[in-house]
This record gives sequence, structure tokens and C-alpha cells, in this order.
Amino acid sequence: MLRKTPIWQVILFLLASISAFGVLAALVFLLITTDAPANGGTYTEAIAGSPQSLNPLVAAFNEPDRDLTSLLFSGLTKLRKDGAIQPDLAESWQVSEDGKSYTFLMRRDAEWHDGRPVSADDAVYTYQTLASRDLPTDPEIIALWSQVKPERQDQATLRLSMAQPFSPFLSYTTVGLAPNHIYQGINPKALTANGPNIVGSGMFRLKQASMDQVVLEANPKAYSGRPRLDTLDFRFFRDDAAVAAALVNGNVDGALLYPTTGKEAMDRIASLKDMTVRYLPRANYSVLFLNSGNPIFQNKLVRKALSAGINRDELVTNIAGGFGRAADNPIPIDSWAFNSNAPSARFDPTEAAKLLDEAGWKTGATAVREKDGQSLRFSLLTNNDKVRVSTAEDIARQYKRLGVQVDVQASGITGLMQNFLIPRKYDAILFGMDPGYDPDPYPYWHSTQTSTDGLNVAAYTNPEMDTLLGRARTAGSIEERKQLYARFQELFAEEVPSVVLYHPLYAYAMNGRVKGVDTGPLYDTSSRFGNVKDWYLLTQRVVGS
Repeated sequence: MLRKTPIWQVILFLLASISAFGVLAALVFLLITTDAPANGGTYTEAIAGSPQSLNPLVAAFNEPDRDLTSLLFSGLTKLRKDGAIQPDLAESWQVSEDGKSYTFLMRRDAEWHDGRPVSADDAVYTYQTLASRDLPTDPEIIALWSQVKPERQDQATLRLSMAQPFSPFLSYTTVGLAPNHIYQGINPKALTANGPNIVGSGMFRLKQASMDQVVLEANPKAYSGRPRLDTLDFRFFRDDAAVAAALVNGNVDGALLYPTTGKEAMDRIASLKDMTVRYLPRANYSVLFLNSGNPIFQNKLVRKALSAGINRDELVTNIAGGFGRAADNPIPIDSWAFNSNAPSARFDPTEAAKLLDEAGWKTGATAVREKDGQSLRFSLLTNNDKVRVSTAEDIARQYKRLGVQVDVQASGITGLMQNFLIPRKYDAILFGMDPGYDPDPYPYWHSTQTSTDGLNVAAYTNPEMDTLLGRARTAGSIEERKQLYARFQELFAEEVPSVVLYHPLYAYAMNGRVKGVDTGPLYDTSSRFGNVKDWYLLTQRVVGS
């Protein structure tokens, strides 16, 4: 006899079956899918300072402006992580056999944020304006572009011509193009004003702006593809301490922390839960310039001793709080031009003492070495920045162990430049040098730059170095330049015209929920946004590995 099953048992059975099927389906779903980046979300960053002008043509003197315009605008070219040039608004380019002209084929799918196409007319306007003496920007930029003739071949073809070949030229074409249809007819002096129409061609466009906050939104028609993030929200603070406090208090997701932030604040931020800190080297470097007009430094043995007698790692630890990377070479280690086989300077006080002995500087009755009745003593100048002064004092302490007396003197930056650096009236000077986007050392180490309007502040001259740097400026390929710079670095290690000390490290602190970040060295602070297109906050499940 069949017994009728109670309805409640049937329902329970069905529910259990459905639940089991659901669990099984969920397991299968998890097995055949993976987390993948999804569009959306807002990343908030703190910046010390404030924006002055959201125009790439006048952004040279203000880092917040350069940060923002790098996101709003794009140039014909951009930098790879190793500093090599790659296409951006230009699809490709050709260089004439004599190296005097560059012909760029521009993308036809690039648009300004107002929907107008980006064209060669915009490039011509940009470069002509950069050559104007009325433009409130770096005079070196004006001097460069005043030697360039821009010509529109057609809407997508541009030719840039110069009287002489200049191999580092492509790095200057990374500057963001400005829209001709917006700015044409405006006096270059007035370009610092932020009008109602900030129209760029970058992957982000302006949503709102004030002195305290600038918000950028993803450009849905970006020619390189829409960024993952919906919004970048930049908050501006008075100084490094205020930026650090904003991070600690959780008011922002991230910030680029300068070495001047201080070790205590850096350590506290690094200890925060879910905080990721990336240490990024700057291309600029601190260097102890030795004035070749001083007889003490005319002896190569002395220069080599001063290099061997400085503990760069100790200097970085004591002064920079570890936020530096020891260096002995004007070419950054991350650059395509760096020669890893060039001799490196080792801290070797025994060798340093031996070299000074060979040079005739002997220890005597006093702690200071002497030669022909003269003490081995020189003054060391620097600007009155507290980090620089501390660095100079540490250098003096280290050299004292070798029997070298160093008298540290500090001056305001203007006085230092006008009274000592430009006229070359100093023994030694601690200063920083920034090679910019291209590693070309010509401005700092070629003999033609020893005059008061040049940057060879050590007044160093060497015929072979001149030949290498001159040829590198007219070389027809990056491979040829690399070979010439390789020999330059070997020669620099042999001759030690001055003592390169370290590159500063910047700490890019960011909430760990921000993914996809792949930062490299900082050729400028804006370099941290090199792959911002791939940053993401949200994920979604997709089929596949």
C-alpha cells in the first residue's frame, strides 16, 4: 500500500535540492571565472602646494600644474619607464638623414575634450607659442623652441626643422599640445589665466577646479582607451606636514611624499593598515661640485680620494632618513643610457688616504693634512635648505677623518647663485642637478658650458669628454648615443670631475585597495601617473584565466 508523502517533506526536499544546486553552481562559477578590473570609483590624492594654471605651456615652474596638465593634455610623444621615447599623439615619426628635421604622422582618432579633432594645426600653434619671448615659462624652453620651425604638411602630418641636429630633441615633444581653436589670438602673457574652457586631449578631463581641489573625470573617448577609474580627486595642502596628516587621518587615498616630509612621518605612514608605499627615485641628483679653478682640485688623485672617502650610504641614512639612493654617476641607474659596466665608486677610506699621500698631502703635527706648508682645507657652500646644510655638515665630518678640513657655509638660494655659483667664486659647492626627461649630460660637463651663463659650474674641461658629449648630441640613433654615454660614464669614473652623491627617493603612499599601479623612476613628479589608465578600485568576475 502506497503512503502519501507529506507536502512539507516534498517542499524541504525541493528546497534542499535547489540549495545544493545553487552551491554547486556558485562553485562552478568561481572555478571558471576570475577577478578582473572593472570601471568605476574615485581615487583621492593629497598634493602640497596649489594649482596656478592648467595650461601645459606655462606649467614649467609649478609641480601641481605639471601633475594636472600631464593628465589633461598629451604630447606628440611620452616617456617609457626607462626614459626612452614612445608615441603618444604621434603614431610615428621619421628623422631626416642629416638629423635636422622630424616628420610626425599624428593619430587621426584623437579628439579634444570638446569633440574637435586634434590636428597638426594644434602642434604648430603649441610650438610657435613656446618660442614666444612673451610666454611666462622657463627661458631654456623658449630658447629651444625658438630654433625650431614647425610646418603643417596636412591635417595629420607635421614637420619640425632645426638648423643643427639635436639628438635629445624628441624628449621636448612630450610637452602637452594646446588647442589652437581655444587659444589662437590670445597673448602668450595671458595664458596663465584659467578661463572657463580647459580643453585637453588627455585621458582625463576637467570636472571642477578651485585653489583647494581639482576633480578630473575619465575621458570616455580617450584615444588610448578609457581609464578604469571614473574620477581623480586632488586635494591641495599648504605643506608636506599637512599632506602627511591627511594620509594618516584617512582623508585621502594617496600622496607623493617628498624627502622633506621627514623620517618620523614617513615611518608612521608606512605602518598604517592597508597602506602600500612605493619608493621612487628621482632623476635629479645631489653633487659635490669641485671648482677646477682651485689648485687643490686640479690634481686628479685628490678628486679620486674625495670620492673614495665619502660613505654615500651613510650620508643617505643619516641625512635623507634612508630616502635616497647612493650614486656616483650623472646618468640615472634606471635610464636607458646607464652603463652598468662602468667602474663604481666604493667607500674605501684606506684607498682615499693612500691617494692623498700620493698627491703629497701628508699627515703631520696636526689633524689636517699639509703640503708645502699649506693645509688641505677648503670651504663648502650650499643653500640654506636644512637637508642640504645637514648633508654638507656630514660631508665635512666624513672628510675630517681623512685629515681634510671643510668649512661649511650656507647662503640663500638667490645669493648663492648670483654671488658664488654663476661667477664660479667658490671652492666646493653642494647643489642639485636635474637632467630632465633626457639624460644628456652636455649642459653640465661640456667645456662650452663653463662660462657664467652655462651650467658647467665645476668649470671642468676634458677634450675626450667634449668629443663624446658633442657626438652624442648629433648621433643618429639611440644605440649610438648609448655607446657614447657608456664611455662618458667610464671617463667620469676615471677623472672624477666632481663627486656625485645620491638620487632622492620619493615615497608614493597609497591605500592598498588601489590596484594596477606600476610606477617607475620620476623624471618629473608627474611620472607617477605613467600607467594611471590601468589603475582600478573595483573588480568583476569574468570567464577565463
